[in-house]
Amino acid sequence: MKMVRCGGIVLLVCMLLFPMASNAAIFSVESIVSEVGVGQQFEVRVVLDAQQDLIQSIEGVIVIPSVLEVITINTERTIVDFWLQEPQLDSRSRISFSGIHTDGFIGSQGLVFTLIVESIGQGLVDVDLQDVQAVLVGDSGAQAMIEIQPLTIRSTVDTPLKDFVSTQDDSMPPRPFVPLLAYDPLLHDGKTFVVFSTHDDESGVDYYEVLESSAGEDDPGTGNWVRATSPYVLQNQSSEVVVYVRATDKAGNVTIGNTDPKLEKIRFTPEVKTSIPWWAVFSAALIVGLVVRIIVLHRRNSKNSVY
Repeated sequence: MKMVRCGGIVLLVCMLLFPMASNAAIFSVESIVSEVGVGQQFEVRVVLDAQQDLIQSIEGVIVIPSVLEVITINTERTIVDFWLQEPQLDSRSRISFSGIHTDGFIGSQGLVFTLIVESIGQGLVDVDLQDVQAVLVGDSGAQAMIEIQPLTIRSTVDTPLKDFVSTQDDSMPPRPFVPLLAYDPLLHDGKTFVVFSTHDDESGVDYYEVLESSAGEDDPGTGNWVRATSPYVLQNQSSEVVVYVRATDKAGNVTIGNTDPKLEKIRFTPEVKTSIPWWAVFSAALIVGLVVRIIVLHRRNSKNSVY
């Protein structure tokens, strides 16, 4: 009985000192359909619900089952301000993504990105997420608790095909944006890189190009543009460099943004603090003391039971 009581005390102390988060960051794979016919195209959305904590950065992998084929990946209207790894399909039918919300996201139905997929086979399958992480706003780099809600899709030859929304004419360029210079001692040998991202509300951003220029050169039109993804390590590591980034949507509309020479480079990740707070030392000592007392009481009870 004493053993049970002491165990209950340890559990209570741990719950008081290290309370669990009351709300997880929920990543969901959603669609308005749950059953499709073979040959049907439909939309799949990856969304984030964060009702309590501000989420600074997210990353993960969405796994596409073999009976589905990805047609397009759209990031327009996303909550992500800067992509560290823009969603891209690899040879194993996996889409990896990683991005930052500069002010921290809190709320429901935060769109991460959208897929247009086509059913190419039959079966009951899950479109699932793996290796998902969400980092909270702040210098500590603490991670939020994660909950995953996959999408279950049934694909059959008997389900009638439905018309899918056709691509509309796009005359609007991508949204204006400002690229940022950044560095991290742990990345790219500490070299300066540029991070950038924007959205296109109609056809979606197709690709980006980067042009490095000297300060004072106002016309980037005649320069040597290079196709790039964010983050992009600069060839010119001079503090006087001005970086132009050109975003082109799938209809050929263009928006150009450039870094501001007056802004200092941002440190990409915060410095890790190595000091251990006093409350953590006290908590660990208290728990160790309780465990030692439980062991002593258990041995004492064992000896008494022998006699």
